[in-house]
Amino acid sequence: MKSPLVRTMVRTLLTGAAGLMLCALPAMGAKLAVPQVVGHVTAITANVSITVEGKQYAIAAGSPAATSVRDLHVGDQVGLMMDGPISQVSSHVTAIQKQSTQ
Repeated sequence: MKSPLVRTMVRTLLTGAAGLMLCALPAMGAKLAVPQVVGHVTAITANVSITVEGKQYAIAAGSPAATSVRDLHVGDQVGLMMDGPISQVSSHVTAIQKQSTQ
């Protein structure tokens, strides 16, 4: 049988380890949303595609980008978030951040 002191030490260690894991969870899951493409809108084709600085990007159907593109105009400065690398044709815009023009 273990002494009360050993049990207390083990319990303290386990509680501390669990606390550290809980504190680390938000940091492990948090991702900073950084636009992969930034520039001025040069064309918009309904909610299907957006052209930024002359390069056309397909918008993912049903994504937040498909909704937010309705509020954009040619000349607006935007940041585009993609579901893959911008070099892949299969990548789609999933979110659009309208940049302030201050």
